[in-house]
Amino acid sequence: MATEEKINADVIIIGAGIAGLSLALRALQHGLNSVVLDDSRRGATYSATGIIAPRLDYMLKDIDLVSISDRQCELYKFMFPRIVMPQRFLIPINPDQKHIFSHFDSLLRKYDKITPKRETNLPSSSRISQSELERREPKIRRGIFEGAFCLWEFKIDPTELLCEVERLNKKMGSSYTRIRIDRKTLEFKLKNKRIAEIKATTFGGVSLKIEGGTNPLVVVNASGPWIQDITAPLGINLNIKLRLGIQMSVPGCYFQSGIITFNKKGGYCICLPKGNYIQAGPTNTLYTGHPDNSYESRDGFDSLVNNFRSILDPNVPVGECRFLKSGLRVKPNFGDTNRPIIWSHKSSGFENFYTLFPGKMSLGLLAADEMLGVVAKDGWHNLNIAPDIKCTLDGNEVMRNRLFLKAERIKSLAKVGKAIFLS
Repeated sequence: MATEEKINADVIIIGAGIAGLSLALRALQHGLNSVVLDDSRRGATYSATGIIAPRLDYMLKDIDLVSISDRQCELYKFMFPRIVMPQRFLIPINPDQKHIFSHFDSLLRKYDKITPKRETNLPSSSRISQSELERREPKIRRGIFEGAFCLWEFKIDPTELLCEVERLNKKMGSSYTRIRIDRKTLEFKLKNKRIAEIKATTFGGVSLKIEGGTNPLVVVNASGPWIQDITAPLGINLNIKLRLGIQMSVPGCYFQSGIITFNKKGGYCICLPKGNYIQAGPTNTLYTGHPDNSYESRDGFDSLVNNFRSILDPNVPVGECRFLKSGLRVKPNFGDTNRPIIWSHKSSGFENFYTLFPGKMSLGLLAADEMLGVVAKDGWHNLNIAPDIKCTLDGNEVMRNRLFLKAERIKSLAKVGKAIFLS
């Protein structure tokens, strides 16, 4: 006879990546009982490069988000000092791509200026000569780079980050429950346009029935690349696409610094020292298959190999380039953005059901705060949170988002262009 278990919760969170675990943490800190449902699949957080940075390359798209990210990166450094570490990065200057690097000096100075939290904790950006580049990195291809730009960012092991957030959640005791379920058994029971309960079966064969207690129940879909899997059976179609990011590993100690290269289209690749091997990635290609099959795809792997070999001196023996991991990132169809996105499914007949995507790893806590702001604004719980969204995009407002992102891009280009002109 199957075992049955009944659980009461204020918030049910589907997904145990950085968005789901951060939301659980913030909910617990506001006195809400949280249940996280996890099916053990490794999503976008696990496959991240591991750079905690405001993103220099994003200054031209959304300079306000760069400033917001700066404060979030400092928060990670404050909360997780043991695992957030400084890393020097070099951006080699290729004479064949001078149009990309012509204003980099001014761009880096502007980047330092609008990221004061980062600038307080890390050395300022600088430019080094060809001879200095080859002295610091003796295995880099010699005689082809006109020096390099040097900047510092923080790095983190994504798996360790998730473990640390999980550790904080467990400190809350009985207010936090994480359960690994068979996702195929997930069921929603609807009553008066609200999800009244969720049923599922654990991998151990226990039948679960999770419902609200004395407080209203809120359900948040934070399952990363699989968010469409959760909403589709309910007749909800999210306006998203998936981008595939592959990481490869090469055994050996090739570089002391992280090496960042850009292609002619502005895409970037990071070669990051990991002790006894180099991690290179990510790729960024459109993925149209199911998330469960993404590990089979090698689209972009050859370009990673070629990129790595192109910056390495040809006389240096290279170990076998191996597939390391892959992950999928959610991107909205209404524009190129790394801002968190929240979808309310009220118009689809599910008043207490939301979908959350954090945008990028370093915004996990911010996305959680703003998700709870929406919960408070919609009247589900009386939380001491400002209800106005300051960063997150409303996934239901496609046209408004498109216009907002266009305006942000114009503003960013104007600000950065002015800084470069005045320099």
